[in-house]
Amino acid sequence: SVTQIEPILCNGDANAAIEIIINTTVGTPAFVINVNNDTTGVDYGTQTSGLPAGTYTITLTDSKSCTDTETITINEPDPIVVAYHTVDITCTATGVSQGSVIVDSVTGGTAPYDYFVTGTNGYDNSESNASGTTSVSFDVVDFGLYQINVIDSNGCSVLIQDALVASPPDDLVITIDATVDCSTGGEAVVSIGTTLSSSGPFFFSIYQGPISIYPNPPGSWIPEDAPGSQTATFTGLIPGVLYTFIVYDASTNCSYYEPATTPIPTNSTLTTSAVSSDNITCTGNADGDVSFTVNSIYGVDTDITYEIFDSLTLNTTGISGTGTVPAGGSLTVDDLGPLPFGNYFVLITETSGPNSGCSVVTAPFNITESAIPLDLSASVDQNANCNLNSGVISAIAQNGTAPYQ
Repeated sequence: SVTQIEPILCNGDANAAIEIIINTTVGTPAFVINVNNDTTGVDYGTQTSGLPAGTYTITLTDSKSCTDTETITINEPDPIVVAYHTVDITCTATGVSQGSVIVDSVTGGTAPYDYFVTGTNGYDNSESNASGTTSVSFDVVDFGLYQINVIDSNGCSVLIQDALVASPPDDLVITIDATVDCSTGGEAVVSIGTTLSSSGPFFFSIYQGPISIYPNPPGSWIPEDAPGSQTATFTGLIPGVLYTFIVYDASTNCSYYEPATTPIPTNSTLTTSAVSSDNITCTGNADGDVSFTVNSIYGVDTDITYEIFDSLTLNTTGISGTGTVPAGGSLTVDDLGPLPFGNYFVLITETSGPNSGCSVVTAPFNITESAIPLDLSASVDQNANCNLNSGVISAIAQNGTAPYQ
């Protein structure tokens, strides 16, 4: 007889186990089993644990080549599918309407579910949901990038990153000057969009995180270029960087946030590739890191500095280094860190050659961590008998961050 003794907890896992009981009163010992997954066509031989989903044929052969077969189907939960949307931060005559992250529905996996929403601005909230219905807990005051982590009752999870909560895109107009001067920096002009009917006055700043609440940080806000112009010009901006701007309306006490759609231009012809990040190993460790390659088409070696910044606040992490990119070659930087949870980019600045002072940035990357610490359970499926190395155990991981090894 064949029975399943360990289930598959998460879609795509391969941790099922079966038990095969041989009736030794029939046939002639010795007996040999064969386990074949008919769905995938994989022959597992005598392996009875670590099996993925599928329909299996188990063949028992005795010493006289007589055979008997039995089939068993190992099922798995459906994939977890999360539907969500974000609500813009808006401001009307009645005051500020908070932005939100809304989990519309969750299907698949095994209910009940836990919803976790965390932001690079420090926001952290969770909600238990019995059946995957619409969330009610994630009203978000501050602009920022958020991640949604949904975990089912078996510890299976789905992570959604870079859910942006901002002001409506037509509230502000951001124009990046195409003129390139790496010695003096770039220029951006921020204007009030036509959807805002207020007369102001308005004050403008580069977003630096939750501390960017007018008039803080002191010295970071500038007035309109001319009274009533509803426009401000920022100069001395770092080439290659994508800025986020915030505008404060003194007549309504409302603030508007908008990331630029294009970076500050640069003369640098350096490029980056193979950007990959390692997430935090265990909850609370803050030991993420990033690896990247800097490529050059210059005919001479190029000295560079590189530094990791928060992608929204543009605050430096203080993690940096120096190197030399060979002429027409590449420089690879491995495991630069450590980094806590967040969304980052690496700024690469040339410090030699005709474009000294010019810079490029990597694509933004995420460093994540598990919402719930890893849990491991193990059981004995078969004790060792007279045959060496014949014992079988099953190990099942839950929570943490799949896949497991």
